[in-house]
Amino acid sequence: MLDFVKDRDHAVQMKITLTAEQKIALEMQHRQNRDRRVCDRILCVLLCSEGWSPVMIAQSQRIDETTVRRHLNDWLYEEKLKPENGGSQRYLNETQVQQLRTGLSPEIPPKPHAAEPFTSLALENIHYQYQGEDGERTSLGPLSLTFTPGERVFIVGGNGSGKTTLANLLVGIFPADSGQLWLNGNPVAADDLQHWRRHFSVIFSDFFLFDDVAFVTDRTQEQVEHLLDLLKLSHKVSFHNGRFSTVALSQGQRKRLALLLSWLEDRPIYLFDEWAAD
Repeated sequence: MLDFVKDRDHAVQMKITLTAEQKIALEMQHRQNRDRRVCDRILCVLLCSEGWSPVMIAQSQRIDETTVRRHLNDWLYEEKLKPENGGSQRYLNETQVQQLRTGLSPEIPPKPHAAEPFTSLALENIHYQYQGEDGERTSLGPLSLTFTPGERVFIVGGNGSGKTTLANLLVGIFPADSGQLWLNGNPVAADDLQHWRRHFSVIFSDFFLFDDVAFVTDRTQEQVEHLLDLLKLSHKVSFHNGRFSTVALSQGQRKRLALLLSWLEDRPIYLFDEWAAD
């Protein structure tokens, strides 16, 4: 069923109404389909049926609003989910992929590491520069921080002060321009970075949820069901054979499920970037 409503900016928005059977069928396809383009389309339809506008869907899924509207129109008028022209605009064409590969630094093979307990992690005189949206170069640092097991650390600051940049430096996504990382009292070299990153489970403000997590967790069915109940998600989401029944949820519910997914990874350090902002 198709409805047209006006949002607060008076723009005409689409509203999809699904029967219970249609919703179950779409969620089943989303779980079973391995074509990410098809999954994108299904998720757009499911979110729209929950009252999300195309703008909200585009922002949450990091795709263009016109792509979302095309997906919704394909479903509304033809119930079409399989793309015929390359799918959503989040995918790069072959030329773009090659351009990215050309600009990448050579990959450094990771060094094998024996299992050892986590005792400390430190940043020493870390310095990083980047270009802001206004074109000006911004400098962060020098930073010297130490983290040990059992601590709760809050990073506070105003908008644009560098909190998220620091988080990206901390987990090894951004490479520092200078300074030294230390893990358990040992200096971290370039071929140690993969080992360093495995010490973190992170929820950034811009995150993606996977419904299939069998490959990342040894948690039991009972433990996950207990957490779903504590997070008040058990009426929306079930967990079976390493897979969640759906990730088509409201933003608040997605944040809570992201918290559970982070816990499933069982890492020494959990980092939450503006997790409770919404």
